[in-house]
Amino acid sequence: NDRLFGAAPTPTAQPPSLTGAVRSATGIALSPRATVEYQLTQWLTPAVSYGEGFRSLPAESLADGATHAYSKVRGAEAGARVRLLGERLVGTVAAFETWVQNELVFEAEAGGLETEGASTRRGIVVSVVAKPWRGLLVSSAFSYTHARFDTLVAGVSHDVPNVPPVVFRTDANLRGVLATLDATPLSGRVGVGYTFLAPRHLADDVRGAAHHVLNASASLRYAFVEVGVEAYNVLGLRYADDAQVYVSNWSLRPGENAASTATHLTAAPPTTLLGTRALYL
Repeated sequence: NDRLFGAAPTPTAQPPSLTGAVRSATGIALSPRATVEYQLTQWLTPAVSYGEGFRSLPAESLADGATHAYSKVRGAEAGARVRLLGERLVGTVAAFETWVQNELVFEAEAGGLETEGASTRRGIVVSVVAKPWRGLLVSSAFSYTHARFDTLVAGVSHDVPNVPPVVFRTDANLRGVLATLDATPLSGRVGVGYTFLAPRHLADDVRGAAHHVLNASASLRYAFVEVGVEAYNVLGLRYADDAQVYVSNWSLRPGENAASTATHLTAAPPTTLLGTRALYL
């Protein structure tokens, strides 16, 4: 239900003249997926996979009765999984390539996402899960991604904005029994997670800043009751959850400042503490 469709400009003292429009679109997307792996040795298992999916297109860009209300997404990867030390150390490595039929890119003049041409993302993903001793779990993942999309102008392509080329994430969780009260164990858990996001392309020649995010959590469980606390952005860093580059002028007086290209930031959440309680039945 597009209430702004056909809006006619009116003097600022009057509400805009709206006509509105109702459009509907329905489509069916088949998304087959297949994975083949072979245990080459007791510790090495190579694998290949292929899958299809879809991503919805902006509703305002769809025509009434459209039967293709989505962009097809196709992806393939090849890699291997390694198990060592009796599966106390498990690692995976995979090269991937993903094709998106239509890329969605923020367009300031349109005030939202605009459909562009096809995009390709390719890269590598490495992950490691370690259990050095009972009660301790450490997992880490690293990815490198190169993403480009074709514009609606033939032969013109750009970097997909806001896709970090490098992402690193590591989590460590330690849990165990702290004491025994009335023959019932009192257990505890502490965890910490760190994420690194490399500078993202905001435009072909403009990159944002690198981000470091630290989260933590802790909990106590006795019988069927668990209480805990979760902390996000522990370091209290100021960083952008989203950033866009476009020409703007925020002056309240016409002609006071010339419009210019600037980076516009959406602030990420500040330091946040959440108390939790869970009941195990």
